Amino acid sequence: MREDHAVSMYSGKQGAVFGAVVLLHLLMAYVLYAGLAQKIVRALAPAPLNVQEIVQPREAARIEPTVVEWNKPTLYVPPPPDPVISREPDPDTRLAGTTPEKIAPEWTPAQPRTKVEIGVRQDPKHPLKIGSEFYPDGSVRAGEQGRCVVQITVDIGGQVTHASLQSGTGFHRLDDACLNAVRGVRMLPATEDGKPVEKTTALPIVWTLQGR
Repeated sequence: MREDHAVSMYSGKQGAVFGAVVLLHLLMAYVLYAGLAQKIVRALAPAPLNVQEIVQPREAARIEPTVVEWNKPTLYVPPPPDPVISREPDPDTRLAGTTPEKIAPEWTPAQPRTKVEIGVRQDPKHPLKIGSEFYPDGSVRAGEQGRCVVQITVDIGGQVTHASLQSGTGFHRLDDACLNAVRGVRMLPATEDGKPVEKTTALPIVWTLQGR
């Protein structure tokens, strides 16, 4: 009785159901195992390295050394100056049919023009007031004689405009006679290049007694 009952549990519908349940459990266990295993692998796997491509450096351009040739120093000698050639034509070597070049005359400094000057002169028509008739009576009686120099200014018309005693005779009366001799007298004016000009000059006058 017991043997028959054991055989009947794995046969028929009950056996099929039992097998399906077992298969389902196995499938679920596999699915769980597979998913868990992948998570464990991912967790334990090391992080991927950030690998960048290494760029090989380009080969540096090769620089060829240059050789500098040094020349020997040379002494600079300036050329000789051009010779100065006179442009003055030579009458002996002048060619026929040619005209001499115009040569600028050599510049010479202008010479100062000399003025023609003529000093103050006595006018024969208007003589000075000198002589025996103008001799002071007191000087005649006292026997006074002497020489004086009168400085006069004559304008362009010949009129004496100023008179002063530059040097006297030593006698007061004769000195006054020297000044009176030129006052109001017309003279010939001085000239420069023929034109009358005002001039100041010195005029000597001598007083002497006849027979002394």
